[in-house]
Amino acid sequence: MLGFDGYMEQLLDELTGHDSHRRILPIVGMGGAGKTTLARNVYENSLVLYRFDVRAWVTVSQEYSATHMLSQALSCFGQSGNITDDELGIKLHKYLFGRRYLIVLDDMWSVKAWEEIRNSFPENGNGSRIIVTTRQQELVDYFGSSSLAVGFLDYENSWNLFCEATFAEQKCPPQLEGIAEKIVKKCKGLPLAILVLGGLLGKGPRTQEHWEEIAKDKSLVMEYSDDGDKPYNILYMSYKYMPVWLRSCFLYMGLFPEDHLIDVSRLIKMWVAEGFIKPTENQTLEQVAESYMKELVDRNLLLVGKSNEHDKVLSYCLHDLVRELCIKTANIENFYCVQRDPLT
Repeated sequence: MLGFDGYMEQLLDELTGHDSHRRILPIVGMGGAGKTTLARNVYENSLVLYRFDVRAWVTVSQEYSATHMLSQALSCFGQSGNITDDELGIKLHKYLFGRRYLIVLDDMWSVKAWEEIRNSFPENGNGSRIIVTTRQQELVDYFGSSSLAVGFLDYENSWNLFCEATFAEQKCPPQLEGIAEKIVKKCKGLPLAILVLGGLLGKGPRTQEHWEEIAKDKSLVMEYSDDGDKPYNILYMSYKYMPVWLRSCFLYMGLFPEDHLIDVSRLIKMWVAEGFIKPTENQTLEQVAESYMKELVDRNLLLVGKSNEHDKVLSYCLHDLVRELCIKTANIENFYCVQRDPLT
């Protein structure tokens, strides 16, 4: 959340203001800019918990379905059932009616996705709010409401985020500062790129020779694809300098659907079945697999999804740009080939 204080304050003002109409609050920005992180921090803020009667978090994604979106919202309220889309929408509307609610629709890509569920959110005249995170300016224009545009970090916050990701609570060693500054500048203020590079450098040797190798690497360029939204080159470095024994496990993650919560026990069984995990003298297959997952988390490539009350991780997920990196690299290396609809 470094550099996000202003965004947090603005969004909290919008959420807790005196406007009694139901309002839609879009957060717009490119992939990896921190839209979901911002929304999540606001969603869990104590002021928000006090202000709203009920809250629900719904992940939309490019490949969405009304059934899944409505079911996610109802599950946040402890409501479920094997019923039709129309019945799901009616059930959600009835539950929200009269309550002051906050709904987060995370990673929405199209107007059509909103139109399929919009009637499920009643206008209660009590200050209910809907936050929409998106990369699409078209959606912001459609809603016609004031939006929050999440931009790039300034250099100071970029540097602080890099140091936090690379050195944890420690400072950058003086002999590496000059090289580190060059690396941070090449990230151009994109939080995801800074975190991934910080994870890469934090796991490698802290020597001038190694860091100079990274700084001079031709992949260390913030180069985007035609849609201007996918900094593949700079993220690819996380794979290029990854230990060989971890690469297959990482690429395999791209086979899971976008924004999917990956069950830990299921992933271990799949890695073992594919032959990616080998036992050691002191560790079982499960323990080795768990150490691989921790390694990917430490590299900021794998995100913790859900944990139990004892902080044991139950599921993980991938940022969609990291998932795209898995798929693209796997195709190039003939590790697997993902067939896609030409329209997506």
